[in-house]
Amino acid sequence: MNEDAIMVEAPVESSVDGIGGEHLMQKLSTIQESMDTVSSQVTEIRREQLKQLSSRVIVDQIDPAVCANACSADRGLIVPEYERINGGQVKQLKDSLQGAEEMKNLEMTATVNLRQQINDLKDAHTKVRKSHDSLSTLNTSLQNDVAVLKQEIANREKNEIKLRDIILENAANEKITDMEVRQAFLDFRQSVQQLAKSSMFQFDEFVLSREDQKIRFKAEFYHNLPKLSTKDGRQRLQARVFDIIFSWVFGKPCFGLKRQSEERKRDAHLGKLEDWLGEFENHLMQAKVAPSKIADWRIVTLACVAKLELPEEYSVVVASEVENFLRPVLPKGISESECVKLWEKIVTVCKKAVALKLLMQRSKEGFNVESYDIKDLPRLSEATLWLDPFGVEGGKFDDRSDTVAYVLSGALVKHSSHLGGDRKYLEKAEVILKKRDKV
Repeated sequence: MNEDAIMVEAPVESSVDGIGGEHLMQKLSTIQESMDTVSSQVTEIRREQLKQLSSRVIVDQIDPAVCANACSADRGLIVPEYERINGGQVKQLKDSLQGAEEMKNLEMTATVNLRQQINDLKDAHTKVRKSHDSLSTLNTSLQNDVAVLKQEIANREKNEIKLRDIILENAANEKITDMEVRQAFLDFRQSVQQLAKSSMFQFDEFVLSREDQKIRFKAEFYHNLPKLSTKDGRQRLQARVFDIIFSWVFGKPCFGLKRQSEERKRDAHLGKLEDWLGEFENHLMQAKVAPSKIADWRIVTLACVAKLELPEEYSVVVASEVENFLRPVLPKGISESECVKLWEKIVTVCKKAVALKLLMQRSKEGFNVESYDIKDLPRLSEATLWLDPFGVEGGKFDDRSDTVAYVLSGALVKHSSHLGGDRKYLEKAEVILKKRDKV
């Protein structure tokens, strides 16, 4: 920066030397000589005039001081005359000198201003440099922080993968005992029985809606219901509730993705995914994939679904179907509070059913709930291994026959052929027998 300042000052000195240097001094010397010559000529002319005016005075006797004074007095006439004769060259030289002085002053002022600007730029440059250094330091610090965070994220992802593998491995190896499943099944079956025995239901008077009349199995059920005793009617109702729950829960795969409502796009997608997973499992079975492989896939899938932490809502969907079927046996004057209580009971039953289904699916042991078509059932004496008589329709237990009237509730079965196990009935199916014909 100092070199720039020196370069700015140099032209100022050279320009001044060029205008008021040796050339100007020569001009001034020439002018001075001309003025002296004119002064001498004027002195001589004056002397001649004095001789003419004072003929009695001898020029040699003139006092030199007086002559000098006279010449000095006439100098004021000589200079203007010279300036007039030389066309104002003296004035031009004076203006040039004055202009040169002004130019020098301007250049000195410009130099001072330029130095000030250079100093300001130096200060600004210093501040920018400091800011740059500060930002550079901050950027380096941030980059280090980002690197540390990336490393932490990478470590957490590794740990998460390890933890997930451990969870999935534990899920696949989770030991679910026969007692756990059996207790859950008995609890569910008892809840269905208690629901059918509810005092809210009436069997002597009910009217089917037009929509209910269009549903064949429902219309036939309520057409025959008045012909039965209250006890037999409740047992028929219990069997029908079990059948509805079986078709919605135990009769197909369940993964817990179904939502109570599918109005939201996400819930609709989850519902479709639930259906697709069920179809995929059925496809694997039809393709005769090894049961152990299917069990592994299902267990891992359920473990992944559990990671979503979705509330179980499928039971509400099933409860709506049960409640719709039971509506005809509800009295006309039932209060809203009683309806709420009944609904809560139905939901509880369905929640137990879904929980039992998910529990069985998380095991490789082959737990399952089975139901049977009455047309395919043999006589009771031929199926005592898996059928248990619970009562006789239209009579006492002593009046029983060997023919099954209907299935009250299905059986709880354990069949893990891929583990080398035999088919085992943890709980037999409860059946209602027909009354023995009188001899």
